Amino acid sequence: MDFILNNLRIGICLVLVISSCKCKDEELTINRHLINNVMSIRLNGYYHRISSDSSSVGTLIFYNDGSFYHFATQSNKSHPLLYFENIVLNNPQDIINNKMNCGVYELNTWTARMQYWAPSKTGSCWERFEWAGNFTSDSSIEIMGKKYHFKQFVKPDSINNFIK
Repeated sequence: MDFILNNLRIGICLVLVISSCKCKDEELTINRHLINNVMSIRLNGYYHRISSDSSSVGTLIFYNDGSFYHFATQSNKSHPLLYFENIVLNNPQDIINNKMNCGVYELNTWTARMQYWAPSKTGSCWERFEWAGNFTSDSSIEIMGKKYHFKQFVKPDSINNFIK
């Protein structure tokens, strides 16, 4: 009986130790660097995609320092972009402190390669994810078959707590 209790105690201790270990967030492999904007993509606003029923907005904000923000937000169906601008862009502290919204990108001709973080399946650390997109003009980009269109807007600063 003592043997079984000791093994049970050891097993419980091992489970506690293993479950309390912190995993390490994955690093982004694209280095943040100044983008030589020879293709003249628009950087003085954001790119957006409104769902077919206008209930959500997907947005991308590119900066010339190689960083970008991405958002997927619920929207006011009658004014989806206004909702995004008022709720998200006018609250820069929420952006700066949210790792899930920021990433880095690089341009090669008209192709953008973007990396960002998302919660891991276990939820205890952040995994690196990657998208590739093609700029079809200076004011539109297509990512995974979805087209985003440019809107000029005074955007928040690119400073955040996660990308150096």
